[in-house]
Amino acid sequence: MMASPTNLTDFLAPFSIDTKTVHSLSHKFTFNFQKVAAESETQFLPTPITESILQSSSSTVQNNDRYLAIDIGGTNLRVAFVQPSSSSSSQPTLHSHTSHTFPSHLKSSPDLLFSWIGSHIANLLLSLPPSSSSVPLGVAFSFPMAQTSLSQAKIMQMGKGFGIAQEHQDLATQIIRGYERHRTTTTTTTTTALPELKVVAILNDAVATYITAVNKFGRKAGMGLIVGTGCNATIPLGVESLGANKTLGLELGGGDSKGDAVVVINTEWSISGTVEPLKEMRIITRWDEELDSGVEIPGFQPLEYMTGGRYLGELVRIVYLGWLELKGVKVEGEEEEERFKKSYAIGSEELSKGKEVEGDLLEVVLAVQRRAAGIVAAATVGLLRFGGRLSGKDEEEEDEVVVGYTGGCIEYFQNYLEDTQRFIDEILEMEGSKVKVVLKPCNDGGIIGAGVLAGAALRSQ
Repeated sequence: MMASPTNLTDFLAPFSIDTKTVHSLSHKFTFNFQKVAAESETQFLPTPITESILQSSSSTVQNNDRYLAIDIGGTNLRVAFVQPSSSSSSQPTLHSHTSHTFPSHLKSSPDLLFSWIGSHIANLLLSLPPSSSSVPLGVAFSFPMAQTSLSQAKIMQMGKGFGIAQEHQDLATQIIRGYERHRTTTTTTTTTALPELKVVAILNDAVATYITAVNKFGRKAGMGLIVGTGCNATIPLGVESLGANKTLGLELGGGDSKGDAVVVINTEWSISGTVEPLKEMRIITRWDEELDSGVEIPGFQPLEYMTGGRYLGELVRIVYLGWLELKGVKVEGEEEEERFKKSYAIGSEELSKGKEVEGDLLEVVLAVQRRAAGIVAAATVGLLRFGGRLSGKDEEEEDEVVVGYTGGCIEYFQNYLEDTQRFIDEILEMEGSKVKVVLKPCNDGGIIGAGVLAGAALRSQ
């Protein structure tokens, strides 16, 4: 039996991760992604977004058109009008933007949830002049879904604290139904009928972030990355990389042929199909297993439990409490009892830059954060390698591939962003790659991507 560690460095050794480990993990992810893309029914889900639609998304808009968009995230609902880039030097912008935190009691009731979402859409449309025309809507959705067309999607198992039991509901129908409940408003003197709503584009939030990156960076955009409440990524792949059953019924617009089409893929890389590389490299610790056993659906999203903002604070709490118990230190005081002994009492935002985090607690936070950055860096390089974006086009010149990212966790959780970029740089240098992979922000990527895609969908009709 091994002796208990006597210092914090040894105690945290299971979280230690170096460049060599990250490099090996990236190759294991590449092989794993190939397998999951071909075999999994819940991961590497194709969207009907093809190269022709991507081209329309990357082209600048020659007018001031704005498109209604919503972003249904893991924590918040966001509603806004999106104005895509109007020139190569401009940025997509938000107008009349509002953000609303989901009340917890709505998470287990689809009817209440979508009615609440519909009420906030209606509130925004009240600001528009009266119109008989229907309003097109782009929807970013931060949960797994199956799509056969750009405007339709079936909700799959959700996670992130949402306990909606009725899976495979039609997302567009639920949104329209919720909105219709608030479409007519009556006061003592007037009755206002809002315009009809038409869902023209649905996409996952990671897909939306990639669309935003395409709109901002054009062909340099290689993938989209989300590290916020959860963790996910998007990349375009040829349909030949996918299992044949995944593309059955997939409707492609813009005249693209399904046989040789490149479509945008929602990887859902945090779901259990990608756990094998983490097991093979012995990345998973006993604390990860403890956290996993206490989530709503144990074993559902193991990669997310080690990298996403919803879980990193809880992981830190579990590890730090274990260290205090090993040292024989009692957690005293009502406030400290509440903070360290109650599950999910510590959010990752409390442990971010600028917060009063110090001493042993800070060391635990940094160990958890560094490992998270290593996992995300390995998965990013592994995915780009699988997608053929690391081969380079010119052996004499360095190509740049942009990974458009968004999410408060990677931006603010200590050195998460810097360490992820450092690991990426170091493992590519180990391989002698001529490709430089650069993480670039796509702030508000979810909602902007939904609006941009709505406009692209209308232009491609």
